[in-house]
Amino acid sequence: MEFHLPANRLLLPLIGISMIATAAVAATITIWATDEARIVELEAQVQLDRDRADRLVEQLGAYEDQDAGLQARERALAEREAELVAREQAVAAAEAALPVTALEDGRWYTGGTSMVPGTYEAVSGDEACTWSISVADPAEPGAGALLEAGQGAGDPVSVVVEAGQDFSSTGCVGWERVG
Repeated sequence: MEFHLPANRLLLPLIGISMIATAAVAATITIWATDEARIVELEAQVQLDRDRADRLVEQLGAYEDQDAGLQARERALAEREAELVAREQAVAAAEAALPVTALEDGRWYTGGTSMVPGTYEAVSGDEACTWSISVADPAEPGAGALLEAGQGAGDPVSVVVEAGQDFSSTGCVGWERVG
């Protein structure tokens, strides 16, 4: 048997080229398959991200609705608070206008207006206690004609204030209505 070298010389490079081509095709197919798998994986991740974004948009809408409700409640509460403050001021003004039966030193009271007319006794009857009763003067309490004045002398001090008379004291601590 004869062996021809020139034919074998051509066959070997062709086999080598064929093997290289086969390897290149196999590598290309492997890369393509890997890229396809990666594309599928990325598309799945994109879909998950879209679903998550949709849920977040829904949550944001719910939060915005809650915020709008809270703002409406805050406005209603502020209105109610303003109404309450106005009512408290009205009550305080009405209470201040009511005649009282416990009198404090250093203030002017008018019988029948800011104090209930009657007999009052001083909390402290010592000599530092001074008091005066005058004709009521609506423009300036205590500016009317002096009707009576006195000073404590150790005994319980009592006065009778009638409607239309102004009364004030100093150093008596306070006065309680006794009759």
